[in-house]
Amino acid sequence: MKNLQQCNHCKYVGPGEHFDHVENGFWCPCCNNFTITSEKYKNSIFNLYINRKVKERLNKGINYAFYKGLSPLRTSKHSKKMVDKLYYFMDKRRTTFIDVYCLDGNVGLALLEKEAIEHLVLNVNNRGVFALFEQILEDPQPLIDMVLDYEPKRENYFYTQRLACRGYDDLGRLEAAMACLCLNRLPHKGIWRSEDNSLLEQRWNGKDLAKKIKLIHEMKDKISLINQNPQLVIDTYYYYDDTTIFINAPRKVTGTDIFEQIKYLQENFPYQADIFTTNINSDREVIPTRYVQTIVEKTS
Repeated sequence: MKNLQQCNHCKYVGPGEHFDHVENGFWCPCCNNFTITSEKYKNSIFNLYINRKVKERLNKGINYAFYKGLSPLRTSKHSKKMVDKLYYFMDKRRTTFIDVYCLDGNVGLALLEKEAIEHLVLNVNNRGVFALFEQILEDPQPLIDMVLDYEPKRENYFYTQRLACRGYDDLGRLEAAMACLCLNRLPHKGIWRSEDNSLLEQRWNGKDLAKKIKLIHEMKDKISLINQNPQLVIDTYYYYDDTTIFINAPRKVTGTDIFEQIKYLQENFPYQADIFTTNINSDREVIPTRYVQTIVEKTS
């Protein structure tokens, strides 16, 4: 029979009509895996960029004119450095940027403000951070008024801290947004459960925060705010070939499941999105070496 086809995974051989065909290949009726038949994708390289610490810094002199502190939330030096690194390695034809674990949104906002991307998706799983960005995008003026009027006193800070310990359950969106901003800006090193610093007033610049909020709101038509399981977000947006997926996971998240998911997508589906990862401790060999490119960072 001339119309026989074979699955690349379970090696099932059968008539072509037994397989579910799509543009770039077909699904196997036995193992439900995908076999690539399109020549466009057969030999494509899957771009997985892993941020690793090494003794010597590579890619010296990477310094683009980005607004690296656009997020109203306090941003680490690591996050600011990552903006330049990402842009250096990014495929400039990919116009959508997915922040899978949005902690402060700084990287994506910097790229969007510079028009390095056209669409930013922020996946936020923290109630306070979600309320903050939702308020900024939909109705920023009440938040701006509160920011300009706020007095960063110790008693105000500890009162807000107690509210946050209950998960913002007693707060509306505006109050939760303001509480999140206070707890992020005021404590030492941005750790909201810590004691406040004696120079607490120096951490609060109402005019500067208001400026950032207005600028983000002006880009609201280019920003999508979602609250979904991170692995579902990866699985959803991976199939768009104009997409860059940024996985900056919190340190409490282990990388094993994420890397296994990436490996599965790479092996079973046509090459689509580029993926950048950082803060994930996992065995690099989970992904075949030829699919890995490394963004390096000098050790401290």
